[in-house]
Order: sequence, then structure tokens, then C-alpha cells
Amino acid sequence: ARLLAHCNVTQLWREDRTGPNAGRRDAGPSEVVPVAGKYRPWAELVVDMKELEALYPRFARVHVIGQTTEGRDILALKIAADPGTDDRAKPEVVFVGVHHAREWISAEVTMGVAEFVLCSLNSSRIAELVEQAELWFVPVLNVDGFVYTFEDGRDE
Repeated sequence: ARLLAHCNVTQLWREDRTGPNAGRRDAGPSEVVPVAGKYRPWAELVVDMKELEALYPRFARVHVIGQTTEGRDILALKIAADPGTDDRAKPEVVFVGVHHAREWISAEVTMGVAEFVLCSLNSSRIAELVEQAELWFVPVLNVDGFVYTFEDGRDE
């Protein structure tokens, strides 16, 4: 449900750019990231990635792209016209967050861009992009380090 609220904010932002308030700078993506004014821990990001997959099954699929040294899955959300297949003829664009453990905002930015793309599929420009390319979103590359920084007392 929280992700659907994000789509509504995205829609308002788009309308402000094309409607009677065009050109106003009082609304935009910065209002939706980070969600609820906090950074999401790994478990919450995983739930949100799976929720996006459930909300957009035709365009989004969560893939395991590797494992960490501590055995955690490294996840990517693929957004494409057919996210279940590997179309080597299409260009791939990869968005990667949290290379280093405390880069929390980079996970939010990566997820925010993925959510924006999915919420904007009714836009001809976004639909064309999703049709012509494969978009990969890896919100947290360094899962072990990210999880470590959220442990008791380390998130300050």
C-alpha cells in the first residue's frame, strides 16, 4: 500500500509539470525518497522489491544475482517488457546502490528510480524505454555491510 501512495505522489509531480502549475518547483521526487523520512533496512527493501514484482508482474521480476560472503542473496529488480527472459539483443542499464555499507541513501535512490519507472508506465517515453531496454536495479550490492550498519547501535 505504501508503494501505491508513491505512485500517487509521482502522478501529482507529473501533473504539476504539465498542468496549470507547470514550471513550479514545489513538488518532485525529493518528496518521496526516503520513504516515511527513514532509511529502510535490508529486510524491508526485500519486501518492497517483491511487492513491486507482485504489483507489476508483466514488467518486474526479482532476480538473485549472487551471494555475499555471509550467504545472503544479492537481489536485483529487473524491469523490462519481458523480465523473465534474457534478451541479449537489448541494451541493459544497471542502477547499483550501497557499494559501501553506510551509503544508505543510494538504496533509496535506486528503489525510488525503480518505483518511478513502474509508476510511470503509462508515459509513452517510459513505456518505450522499458520496451527497448532491460533495466536492472540493485539497491544494495554490499548486503553484508549494509545489514551490519543497521545492527544495534551501529545506525547512528
